[in-house]
Amino acid sequence: MSQAQAATTSSGSSSGSYVIPPGRLGNLTPEQQTTLDQFRTDLSSDANFPWTPARHDDATLLRFLRARKFDLVRSKEMIYAAEKWRKEFGVDDIVANFKFEEKEEVNKYYPQFYHKTDKEGRPIYIEVLGKLDVGKLYAATSEDRLLKRLVLEYERFLTERLPACSRVVGHPVETSCTILDLNNVGLMQFYKVKNTVMEAAKIGQDYYPE
Repeated sequence: MSQAQAATTSSGSSSGSYVIPPGRLGNLTPEQQTTLDQFRTDLSSDANFPWTPARHDDATLLRFLRARKFDLVRSKEMIYAAEKWRKEFGVDDIVANFKFEEKEEVNKYYPQFYHKTDKEGRPIYIEVLGKLDVGKLYAATSEDRLLKRLVLEYERFLTERLPACSRVVGHPVETSCTILDLNNVGLMQFYKVKNTVMEAAKIGQDYYPE
């Protein structure tokens, strides 16, 4: 997901002025379209790939292609690795059954939330790292549950939040604007959660590109 300290550049602010970014549906070069078609055909015809039309639509396939600069071989490696991880991490079970009952308590010590949208219609995600209290955070939850919560939020982001934002703004919204509030951040506190932060970053970069 895209990130910013405070603000991001704009490529269009309304359906009337919206310009489809390069590499997206409706703005593909002939070579990119051919690669997308081949990517879709290869995955959907592979009995060893868990092809799911609703989850592997063209917009999703393009996320992986853009992440690997439309290199078909590398894009396949990435999406196969993502599916392997989904099975091992139990993503479908998390979506169906995981409940983060400690959410309100956790947010006291690690505030993170969505708040409105930016001028491009993207949901704004905020983390207030200056209020991080590691001791109280891990008294309320665990690293494993924090990562499961993260994955659940990623899944809801893709299946609920982005479609809702797209309907409101009148054009496809495919990314978020992330604001990291670093005011009063203590390096020692941050260091204590570095493993969780690094694992969260890996999940986002490797399995939920963009």
